[in-house]
Amino acid sequence: MKFQELKDKMKDKFMITISAGVLVFSLVVTGVSCTVYAAKNHTDAKTKTESTTDDDVDTDALIDDILGTSSVSEKEIGKEETVYLISDANGSVQQTIVSDHLVNEDQKDTLDDKSNLTDIENVKGDETFTESNGTLTWNAQGNDIYYQGTTTEEAPVSQKVTYYLDGKEISPEDLAGKSGKVTIRFDYTNNTSYTETIDGEEVTVNVPFAAISAVLLNDGFSNVEVTNGKLVDTGSSKMVVGYAVPGLTESLQLEESDLEDINIPEYVEITADVENFSMNVAMTVVANAGNFVSTGDVSLDSIDDLINTLSDASTKLEDGSSDLAEGMDSLVSGLEDYTEGASKLNDGLSSLKSGSSSLASGVTQLDTGADNLCTGLKELKKGAGTLSNGLTDLSDGADSLSSGLTTLSNGADALNEGLSTLNGYSENIQTLMTMGVQSILDQVNTAGASFFQIVAAASQNAEYATVTTDNVAAVTEYVAGNQQTLIGALMTYGGMDQATATATYQQMVTYLTQAAQGLTLANSVPTSLESLSEGAATLAEGAQTAEEGAAKLATGADNAESGALALAKGAKSAYKGSKKLAEGTQSLADAVPTLTSGIKALVDGSQKLVSNNDALLDGAHKLAEGSETLAEGMTTFNEEGIDKIVEAYNGDVTALVNRIQAVKNAADSYGAFTDAAEGVNTSVKFIYKLAEIEAK
Repeated sequence: MKFQELKDKMKDKFMITISAGVLVFSLVVTGVSCTVYAAKNHTDAKTKTESTTDDDVDTDALIDDILGTSSVSEKEIGKEETVYLISDANGSVQQTIVSDHLVNEDQKDTLDDKSNLTDIENVKGDETFTESNGTLTWNAQGNDIYYQGTTTEEAPVSQKVTYYLDGKEISPEDLAGKSGKVTIRFDYTNNTSYTETIDGEEVTVNVPFAAISAVLLNDGFSNVEVTNGKLVDTGSSKMVVGYAVPGLTESLQLEESDLEDINIPEYVEITADVENFSMNVAMTVVANAGNFVSTGDVSLDSIDDLINTLSDASTKLEDGSSDLAEGMDSLVSGLEDYTEGASKLNDGLSSLKSGSSSLASGVTQLDTGADNLCTGLKELKKGAGTLSNGLTDLSDGADSLSSGLTTLSNGADALNEGLSTLNGYSENIQTLMTMGVQSILDQVNTAGASFFQIVAAASQNAEYATVTTDNVAAVTEYVAGNQQTLIGALMTYGGMDQATATATYQQMVTYLTQAAQGLTLANSVPTSLESLSEGAATLAEGAQTAEEGAAKLATGADNAESGALALAKGAKSAYKGSKKLAEGTQSLADAVPTLTSGIKALVDGSQKLVSNNDALLDGAHKLAEGSETLAEGMTTFNEEGIDKIVEAYNGDVTALVNRIQAVKNAADSYGAFTDAAEGVNTSVKFIYKLAEIEAK
């Protein structure tokens, strides 16, 4: 067997995939026509089929366009049926109206037909018929006959439409006017079955009906997603078209593994974000898809050698291309690292170049600073010697101060002890002084008895007639404040002249004042002695603290003297080092121009290197991409081409081909929905019109 023959054989296994693609393509191409037809606001199917004007759409031609029967079928069709199933929004059929077209190719006067319809009437002419046991004889007069009727027969395919709002099932009535995430799912059930004999065994297959649904979307739909279909934008409107071939997978007895590359949809699902939900136009077209199922010319001659050779060569080629791709990936990875490092090196050198100018300036400043440092350390050495001499004098003075404060501290301690002792006799001293004041007062009372009698009379206080330590202050205050009164009394009652009276008064005031002051002094002795004693104690404590501080000062001065000597030595050494540093910085400054020139040359070379990185890396990437594409292509070729050829050849190709043929036989055996005259080839299409859902 030739390799081309093998390819033809394998193509038939996946014929259903090709068929599905034809359906979708045909539907998209004729989508606008479908929308125009479906948008007609007819109240019943009769109005749809009565006539075909310039504004109406020829339904038969439309369905032929969608399914391609006119171009694929080689049969000469004598009876064309279009079945209109008026459904509610859930897909439940409410009424079935059948429109039949009898093709009078030979322009016969009469046409025989068979039909089980009721309420038959001619919808495009005035030709009549007679009926006998289901056989209709039309007086055609050379014309085609268009008639319609009704039936209660179940269609070969039933559909169920389910609605969901935000993931929860909802009735179409409740969905009207709602907003949210809406899902509309069309499920189809194939109600037909035929018994075929395959390899001596009877099997049941379904007629391969294709169901194509279309929904016209209004402006409230957005973010539309379609499973087993496509969103079509005509410019003025948008609609969703989807397709399914219900029951075909079961008829072909395909396992899940067989369906890996074969898409035989059983349902259509539309999901969208919707505002104020409504659905004005929704329809489904169902037609016999037998013309899209073919077994081809399959030969089962042995081709083991060709298969084995092809498989081995393909595997080796796939392995080699994979190794090449891996090697190119490693090369690209290495080049990426290299170019990245080169770029970083270039960036670093550029920064180094920029910094070299700053380095030159800094070295100059360093050289100047080194000279200044040398000069400063020379002065520091000189000052350190002076500081050392001064600290020697300070140490000697601190020792003398410490000795003097020791003597002061000892004297303060002796004073504190003496005052403490004296303070212990303060009460005795106070008593003795009070007794002395009382003795003076006794003499005053004796010498001035008559005077104090006058004071008692003048003050009207009998206690003032005798002065004691208890009332001396009060009597002194009264006498000092009443001079004229008392002088006058002495003149009046004492028989004294004014000069004598005045002298007597002054003498008494002096005595009283001295006595009062003496008493005050006596009373203050304890307090004064106590304060004096406390002051002496504070003095002693302060003297001791000063003595301790002076000792520390002396110690610190000694330490400072030692430190100053060390500082002087260190300054001398630092001065010597700074002279060497100044010499070194001068040498560095002399070398900087040469360094800067070398860095510039290095940067120029690095930039040239980096400028070629992009081209080098781009070429490596393209080479890697090419090798990966080659490897992927070889893998795909091997897995999806050679492996599937081997798998198909080694699998049960004969059984699958026979089942495809059985399905095609079932399709060819299906005639008219409502019967037909013997020997008349028929075609039938089913149009399901869903009820409109109006927004509330």
